[in-house]
Amino acid sequence: MPDGSAGVHPHHRLSLSATFGRAGESRPEAAVVGSAVRELLDGIVESQPVCIAADDTHRLNEPTTDVLTFAMPYVRDARN
Repeated sequence: MPDGSAGVHPHHRLSLSATFGRAGESRPEAAVVGSAVRELLDGIVESQPVCIAADDTHRLNEPTTDVLTFAMPYVRDARN
């Protein structure tokens, strides 16, 4: 897990691990992963600027798009 993950709830850590195939769990729903990503980014944003870039966005799969759509508005508001 990247820096800033220390404050991520254990349930969210497990969800992220399962998403990347690192845990024996089934893949969680996009809303759960979105919450985990939001929590992870909130921890990082508190200490440093963050830039999220997606190349070839037309090739993003639906679950990735769902997670980014869920997480990004909250991260943007965290800096204001």
